[in-house]
Amino acid sequence: MSSFARLLERRYGEQFDDEGRELLDAIGRSSERAQELIRDLLELSKVGRQEMELARENFAEVVREALTTLAATIEESGAEVAIDPLPEATFDRRLMSLVFQNLIGNAIKYSRPDEPPRVHIRGERTNTSVAVAVSDNGEGIDPSSYERIFAPFERLHGGDGPPGTGIGLAIVKKVVEMHDGAVSVTSTPGRGTTFTVVVPADPPPDEPPALVPAASAGM
Repeated sequence: MSSFARLLERRYGEQFDDEGRELLDAIGRSSERAQELIRDLLELSKVGRQEMELARENFAEVVREALTTLAATIEESGAEVAIDPLPEATFDRRLMSLVFQNLIGNAIKYSRPDEPPRVHIRGERTNTSVAVAVSDNGEGIDPSSYERIFAPFERLHGGDGPPGTGIGLAIVKKVVEMHDGAVSVTSTPGRGTTFTVVVPADPPPDEPPALVPAASAGM
């Protein structure tokens, strides 16, 4: 569809009036959205089919990879990203990078128009779990939407917000659950949102057996 729209514009563009050119532009935009949706659906499908390559990794490394992928978006938006020291856990590095690409990308996309995006990434480890939180100063999410935003095709702000397919958070949820973890959201509309990824902590290494004192001589 996109190819035919470009061909039509190239061959007959001068013959269209203003309304015809607007319709042609609409066809082009619709085809681009369809292509983006197909790409995201393929990514979501691929996430569920592939074997995970688990290794002990530091979350800081996958966050840095995500920031590299988003470098153009960060520069264009003037976003500020602060990263606290992050813990280690066992996960598939490529899949977990997708999680943070989507979370950080959303934090930038749904920023408020009156100030540049600010994103803060912090982590915490307990005896049983590792948590990494991505907080922003954006538009926020109504609490009534917390559950549905993780479903495919559900967009944070419907058709009135920034462009998107509504697949990103579904990918986040699927990847985290593949790691036996969970993702949650808390938000204050107009003041920002925090998404928190929680995965199981690695079990502590076996402690060496306690040394038993040798029996005293003469006993």
